Amino acid sequence: MHERLKKIGEQLDELQAEAGRMAAQASKEADLQLKEANKKGQAASRKFEELRKKSNEEWKKFTTEMNEAADDFDKAFEKAKSRFKE
Repeated sequence: MHERLKKIGEQLDELQAEAGRMAAQASKEADLQLKEANKKGQAASRKFEELRKKSNEEWKKFTTEMNEAADDFDKAFEKAKSRFKE
């Protein structure tokens, strides 16, 4: 999970650099989507850190929540990424 979050985060960093090179209006829209993706990434990272503190009884519930947070981050990244293809 750590590697998955790291990979998406690195891809997001690359998109943020590319957003700086875009036209003003498109860049504003991309920035909003990138900020949303960053929020999702931070939420996923917090969930991952919580993982280290969970007991075995809570593991199943937590992994479901962690996967949902990672999926949200991935979807937000893909949405932001799609703005660069237009």
